[in-house]
Amino acid sequence: MWRKYAYVQVVVAAIFFCFVTTVVAATDYKELGGVWENPQYGEGVWKLRIGADGSYESFAKVKASTSTFKGKCKVVEKWTDSEGCLCYKTILLSDTGEKSFCLMKISPSGKILEYVEDSKEYPRFFNSEVYTYRKLYRK
Repeated sequence: MWRKYAYVQVVVAAIFFCFVTTVVAATDYKELGGVWENPQYGEGVWKLRIGADGSYESFAKVKASTSTFKGKCKVVEKWTDSEGCLCYKTILLSDTGEKSFCLMKISPSGKILEYVEDSKEYPRFFNSEVYTYRKLYRK
């Protein structure tokens, strides 16, 4: 009898875990989602669009209609830092098979996105002097 009860507990726990994981994963893109841009960049990403499903497109110009890269943004870790910013470790998987490790941060106002990426490992901090650093504003 106790085995049957233990089995039911495991099944209920597994269903609950799947539900909670799905809800948390779905909300990760709520804050990240939208269009972010900065028309002041000379080269690189001027505009980034992140969808509610984690899809992303990056554009070399704010007014560009054709994306430079597109693919999936996978949130690996999410936390709030001491300044109240939402921080993320993400992996960008492009449709062409390229993989980038990103550290992203959204300001407490929700209007500024800073990110830095690397093709080999997660950056450890935000460094505006690195060429892969970007500061974008919510449109």
